[in-house]
Amino acid sequence: MASILAAWEIGDGHGHVRNLLAVAGILRAAGHQVIFAIPAAQVTASKLVEAAGYPVERVLLPVQPSLSQYLPAMTQYRADSFLDVMGLHAFSQPDRLAPLLARYEAAIRSYNVDLVMAESAPAAALAARVANRRCIGIGTSFGIPETHLGMVSYPQLDHWPNTPIFSDEKITASINKATEGRYKNVADALAFDRIIPFCYPSMDHYGAQRSLSHRGVGPVWQMTPITPVRELRGFAYLQTAYPAINDLISSIRKSGIPFTVYVRNGKFQSGANMEVKHQFDMERELKQSSFVVHHGSAGIGQACLGAGIAQVCFPYHIENTNNAYRLQNLGVSKAIGYGQQRDFVGFLLDQNDNRADAARVVAAQIEAHAWEFPGAQVAATAVDDLL
Repeated sequence: MASILAAWEIGDGHGHVRNLLAVAGILRAAGHQVIFAIPAAQVTASKLVEAAGYPVERVLLPVQPSLSQYLPAMTQYRADSFLDVMGLHAFSQPDRLAPLLARYEAAIRSYNVDLVMAESAPAAALAARVANRRCIGIGTSFGIPETHLGMVSYPQLDHWPNTPIFSDEKITASINKATEGRYKNVADALAFDRIIPFCYPSMDHYGAQRSLSHRGVGPVWQMTPITPVRELRGFAYLQTAYPAINDLISSIRKSGIPFTVYVRNGKFQSGANMEVKHQFDMERELKQSSFVVHHGSAGIGQACLGAGIAQVCFPYHIENTNNAYRLQNLGVSKAIGYGQQRDFVGFLLDQNDNRADAARVVAAQIEAHAWEFPGAQVAATAVDDLL
């Protein structure tokens, strides 16, 4: 049986590692060995993996020590493509990229790795290329561009004007210096053998550019439509990193709407209409809520799509924003910008739209085509095909 390295580098939250775990479980049941490589700072994610019984290599991922040389405040950051994201995660500087690749290469040798699964992990994909190993890009659509077309810009968003920071030529030169390679461009350096986005096609950041063989296969955790809750009741998944977190909490308290609230890494207290939870069951919360508030999470957004729950999103970086506006274009959500935070109560109380109705329609459509969205099994099958 094969030895497989499951790597995650870029992003936050636990959705990325849960994507990898879903595939790893199928592969382990088939007799394969799976080793995880996770950012050293992601302690909770590492514990999730270790609790599931997998070895974990904690990879120190160097990020630019200061963004000021490229950018104004992060609230103004506008990524033009995944190249910009890569540039801010070591790829613009060979002396930062080379040690990261060496760490991966050591793990590949130590565990005699046959194949790499990269979830928003371009350095792992590059290390696989250097080591002549097969590699599939899986998981969150944002982190796996359609590389055969080159590292194209995101679709232009009127609400989020893009400003490129790093060029393909600059990143390619950095890669070639770090690897002593002669890659023609970034797409040539990554060269995934397969790309498998864990999303519904309507939620794919690169949907218009995907080949048919790389079409979204649905999220790894999917819900079927639930009986709608008629009374106004909310569930909020928040995180302290969000710049307007205090305004959001204040708006929830002022709304008077019964709310269950989870704040990742937060220390807010329950009171009046707001019950704060430090752990939660997503399926249970969706079944007792009439709408969900979140930051544009791909996982939560798509769980709500399958369940038929209306949403309110408040994105704060490009991936959140792309998710939030795709949900809004489907008619199931409202997307809120920074300047609207203090008027957030109005969005919660707005009953003059058909978000709930649209959510139920989309959920029924997803359920009718459920056979098209087998999720993690597609990736596990691809691994077996490539080995």
